[in-house]
Amino acid sequence: MVHGKTDSVLVQEFVELESCTGSRIVISKRAHKEFKKFETRPRARLKAVFKRWCRNKPLTPQMMNTNEGRTSKHKELVQAFKVFKVRLYGFEEKIKGVRTFIIIDADGAKKQDKAGPILDRAKQRTDALLDELEREKE
Repeated sequence: MVHGKTDSVLVQEFVELESCTGSRIVISKRAHKEFKKFETRPRARLKAVFKRWCRNKPLTPQMMNTNEGRTSKHKELVQAFKVFKVRLYGFEEKIKGVRTFIIIDADGAKKQDKAGPILDRAKQRTDALLDELEREKE
């Protein structure tokens, strides 16, 4: 789903984690604070996964859950980068012709294999961001 051509919200509220020709990964400043608290090993593994994603290399199910369900309002598919029971929830969007993965929430203390309240919150935040992107488009 393409929601707009603008990315000013992304510039103001997000930090770029990885980019290469035609692809990038950005993370909300709120989720970035949590990401920086992750232990060194999971952070390093995630960075390696980000590089693979940006270069269109295949990701294994141990690296990414490609279907964490859809948001209630926009029906956007939420996905998660994952390593060592750590999750970064977000969605893929084409913005100004660039394939962009937008990380909206982080779960650094996931104790089970089942998703919980942080995934629900990520879905709500995704819908709120998409609302904001649509408002910018007007």
